[in-house]
Amino acid sequence: MDTTGSNTIQFVDNTRFTSSKWAADAFQLTLSNDSVLTINGADHFTYEVGANITTGDEGTSLTFPELAALFGVSTLPSDNSNTLDGSDLYII
Repeated sequence: MDTTGSNTIQFVDNTRFTSSKWAADAFQLTLSNDSVLTINGADHFTYEVGANITTGDEGTSLTFPELAALFGVSTLPSDNSNTLDGSDLYII
């Protein structure tokens, strides 16, 4: 993991998330094939949704709270001892 600089996590077109869990600075996404993606230190990344760098498709850049809101979580928990369930999401 790169702990310095500006880092972006990209969620490409046609990605289906079936569930999500959100904490103060981490989240977990379950994909349609039951793979689980966990991001710790999530507040240190930028998220690009609906993009694909290999095809030149530019997406929308979001902060961690903005990404959570996209999944239906309007306010993140204040600490990591609590988690919130978010909605499912299909990125077109």
